Amino acid sequence: MERTYRRVHVAIALAAALTLSVATPARSADVGGADGWNVSFSGLINAFAANARWDVGNNEEETTRVMSGFNPSKFNFHVKAPKTRDVDISGHFQFAPSIQSNKSRFAGESLEVRVVEVDVSGSFGTFEIGRGWGIFSAQAIVNDTASGLGVGRIPSPDRGGPNFGRIGTGYTWTDFTAKVAYATPNLGGFQLRLGLFDPAETPFGSGKLPANSGGTGVGALETKTPRVEAEANYAVRSGSVGFKVWAGSLYQTIRDLGTKSDTSLSGLDGGARLDASGFAVTGAYTTTKGVGPSGFQAAGFVCDTAGCRSSETDFWYAGVDYTFGTRKTTVGASIGQGKQKAKDGFGKVDNRLDMAFIQHQLFPQLYIMLEYHRFKTTTGAVVSEKYQAFIVGTQLNF
Repeated sequence: MERTYRRVHVAIALAAALTLSVATPARSADVGGADGWNVSFSGLINAFAANARWDVGNNEEETTRVMSGFNPSKFNFHVKAPKTRDVDISGHFQFAPSIQSNKSRFAGESLEVRVVEVDVSGSFGTFEIGRGWGIFSAQAIVNDTASGLGVGRIPSPDRGGPNFGRIGTGYTWTDFTAKVAYATPNLGGFQLRLGLFDPAETPFGSGKLPANSGGTGVGALETKTPRVEAEANYAVRSGSVGFKVWAGSLYQTIRDLGTKSDTSLSGLDGGARLDASGFAVTGAYTTTKGVGPSGFQAAGFVCDTAGCRSSETDFWYAGVDYTFGTRKTTVGASIGQGKQKAKDGFGKVDNRLDMAFIQHQLFPQLYIMLEYHRFKTTTGAVVSEKYQAFIVGTQLNF
């Protein structure tokens, strides 16, 4: 109990320090152009101080880190060409730096080029060509109030790079990928998105496929067709009441040339959000094959001498929040889980993340946030990782 009180005092002190070190408010910048061209930029900068203690796993370490959130800092650059025959053509770049390296200071911080995309839009809808935000599970992430301005799961006490939000404990990671996609215009609140994406083969993280000889043995993979992702969503609002519902799918085949066996990466997801007079409730559910408990696409399959096979994992989360006051203070809580089934050589894994948070708009462009969460992984019948974290942060939008 004494340790818990101490962490609360640390969080309050950090919140006060961040409140006093407010950055100069900024605005979105439209730098104009000539001959009908337009250039603009926007983005966000955030930083979080997190005190976390592992009761199981990671050497039962306690640490205090200064880090990026689940949604890291971003710089967006946009170029819009002159409108021709009622068609808009625009180009978009997004750079996403994370502020912390690993503790050795040699590696870990990153500067991701997340978006390099051309959009062609008109009354027919929008074509998206290049590298950009994916489709499957996107709405589950966008409507996650807790992680949108927060941190969520901290993967390690020592690593660098972004944190995980509810990846693996509520939804899968949509990712930024090379694509050709199409979105319909908004049809009375309904919209459909469909895309062909560069396929995934290598598992994410420490798991490796077996070595192959000359690209012909076990573990020599083939993906003849691109990954297909689709999503339909419907959103309506009347006065202070809004409602949104979505459903999506994911599919890709994977073939091992050594054993001539096949498996797939696939998934279905759906969810809804209802908000009324500041009160909101959100729920989402995803069932997948080949994703695995980490929540990263293609991290849940293996090809060995017995052939290819994929894990089956389900994810869900439920959240409630309330926004009040002229400065838009939001308080809320959410729970979520990722659960891999024990079958086909894959063990049972259960990831659970519980969160409580406060987000306050101190100025129109500046937010401060407090977050408390608990994470636990059960592998088989044994708790393999367990920690809790107190977090305070700030974010500037421009």
